[in-house]
Amino acid sequence: MFGLFLMTLVTGLAAACFYLNTSEEVPRIMAIAILAICFCFDIIVAPWQIQFLLLIAVLVSTRNVSMPSKENLG
Repeated sequence: MFGLFLMTLVTGLAAACFYLNTSEEVPRIMAIAILAICFCFDIIVAPWQIQFLLLIAVLVSTRNVSMPSKENLG
């Protein structure tokens, strides 16, 4: 499973490099599509340690998000 994770990670990084170095429209769109698919697949097949770190990062980054107070609603 870790080999599959690394393979899709390398493919996604290659697609990102291709996106940054291409000026044509269709190859850029295809590179972004490949990058998005690889990103989603990497999140699914990532080892549990990496998934845990992503979960902690999301929880820490959204700590300051709260509902607006009634005074600010107008």
